[in-house]
Amino acid sequence: LEFSLSQVFAMATYEVIAQRHLVGVFLCIFKLISCECSEVASCVAGCGVMGMLGNKGGVSVRMRFEDTTICFVCAHMAAHRENVAGRNADFRAILAKTAFEPSSSSSGSSNTVMYNDSTFHPSLNNALFLGSTWRDEDLDDDADLELETFSNIDDDDAVATNETTWRILDHDIVFWLGDLNYRIHESVDAVDCFEMAESLDLGFLIERDQLNLERSAGRVFRDFHEGAVNFPVTYKYQPGTLNELTKKNFKRPPAWCDRVLWRTLANDVRLIEYTSASTLLQSDHKPVRAVFQVQVRNIDWPSRDRALRHATLELSRLSSSPTLSLSISTIDLGPVYFGLHKKNVAVKLKLSSQKPVLWRLSSHRKSWLKVTWTSDMNILGPDNPTIELTVRAEITNAQLARRFNDGLDTIRTNLVIHEYFYEYDGEQRIPQVKDHYLHVEGKWIDSVFGARLDDLCRLPTGATLGVPPQLWRILDALFQFRTLPDLFFPAAASRVGEDIYFFRDSIATTRNNTNQQQIWLQRIVHKAPDLVEALDDFSNSKEIPVNVHPQHLAAALIAFLNALATPIIPISLLPTTDIQDPAELQAFTRDLLQRLPAANYNVFIYLCSFARQLFKDKEHNQLNPSKLASLLADACLPPEVIAVEHPQRLLILPVFTYLLTTRTL
Repeated sequence: LEFSLSQVFAMATYEVIAQRHLVGVFLCIFKLISCECSEVASCVAGCGVMGMLGNKGGVSVRMRFEDTTICFVCAHMAAHRENVAGRNADFRAILAKTAFEPSSSSSGSSNTVMYNDSTFHPSLNNALFLGSTWRDEDLDDDADLELETFSNIDDDDAVATNETTWRILDHDIVFWLGDLNYRIHESVDAVDCFEMAESLDLGFLIERDQLNLERSAGRVFRDFHEGAVNFPVTYKYQPGTLNELTKKNFKRPPAWCDRVLWRTLANDVRLIEYTSASTLLQSDHKPVRAVFQVQVRNIDWPSRDRALRHATLELSRLSSSPTLSLSISTIDLGPVYFGLHKKNVAVKLKLSSQKPVLWRLSSHRKSWLKVTWTSDMNILGPDNPTIELTVRAEITNAQLARRFNDGLDTIRTNLVIHEYFYEYDGEQRIPQVKDHYLHVEGKWIDSVFGARLDDLCRLPTGATLGVPPQLWRILDALFQFRTLPDLFFPAAASRVGEDIYFFRDSIATTRNNTNQQQIWLQRIVHKAPDLVEALDDFSNSKEIPVNVHPQHLAAALIAFLNALATPIIPISLLPTTDIQDPAELQAFTRDLLQRLPAANYNVFIYLCSFARQLFKDKEHNQLNPSKLASLLADACLPPEVIAVEHPQRLLILPVFTYLLTTRTL
């Protein structure tokens, strides 16, 4: 490769600065031999079989050019046209598992190469990166795939253990390339895909490209960019031919599987060229090529040092003024779980002079961060020179938990405490402000609340279950109380019933119930924290408390299902007209069940079976099909239509009633 580059760029000599592979995923970074870079490190993230082996995953290399950090990711993601959720999960897994340790602690390790800092002026061809992926999807369905074991992959490659660890999205610029495996949406017939690809009628296909659709929906590659795809599909060709598509398996129609995307928070990356290398004939994929021009930062360090010295002198000038001191400067919240966080950290503000000062906590804009203090007064003086702040994390919002699960947010922020006082210049009183900083951080522990259904059905071993273990654990615990007459519809006068009815009354009086669903979930968190803790366990090793109130258990079932990333029944599948005719009801119900995704179907049928069991005990629990249909609506419908009087809720209720009472479909 070095020789080939030297032949292509006759006036330049390139050298390898990093290379890493994971089975068939290979990433190689070259730079001009006359240029220097620093902080070069690499990492692997397997997310294939059992969520960890290397038949799928990504390799990453990071570095620093001048004062700009750059990360390259080469990935091979889940195959098969219908497996969009698997590809999205691989993207999130690579983000979560990739962690570059600090250069000071990783120097000398087997997977890190270090270069000394040096000044250079970047040009278009200062650095090149090459990535390739080996595909296993063309093996016969019955073939056994032998997986390589990786003795050179440390656990530290996947899990960050230091506060200064670099993640992929921490970098100024990220390039993400490889066989991302996104196909054409399944609504397009495979035969039509072949015909349009061969006739180069590509506009229709690219509009239905799964990667573009998922990015537009905000589910993957948020804030990433891609150039216009004006080249032919990159998959699936007959090896050894220039443009002959393979038609022996119509399950794999042509698509743009191979892509290059980039992410930058500044306007410092310009795409020069984005095309495919159609003349390479060895593979059933056509590689893609992207050429970029990148502008890197070059900080004027002498000017920066002068500004720092000036600021230090200014702070020294203010040091004789009234000032506060903080007992600590960093708050470590430790592991942060969904629900009520058990760790509170105390911070003391102490006045170190005899002159009173006014203090104020700036707005931190983090809904999960709770700060309280011991006094209503924001003034410190000789009579009250100390005040204590208590800091904790509290996450009871499923949408927020979902962002943490997906790696889109972290338990990390800064608190700023403003100190206000006066200085006297002769007889003139001059107002002054001094800021004190508190760094807050913790480690989020993934939660089942706000998780995706497919992720909940996937065990740590890699096996896939029909329904989430949390669901059958709740239903199994509820089954012993199935004869109670007020299990799901408690009397409003009861102590527990007041909590449940608070939510039901809110549903009846509002059209958009996202906030009300969150309130219900938060009440369960506060009323039955041990139950929430037992359910919020991916290993399912914690027992459901035996003393939990049955109605709290019933409420937790609805809260858990409402908190899913997507509803059991998507809004697109709800009826738009009233259905009363038995034949039409049967036809619509069959169509609804056939169109549900596999995991949604399993959960819905499981809930219907439980509801049928409740109905068998109607003599004791006084439940009827109408009440049970309403219960299914509470559990399965999207939040925007869950209101009791919402038209689409009313239209689906006869379908639920039919499902609960019919003997056959």
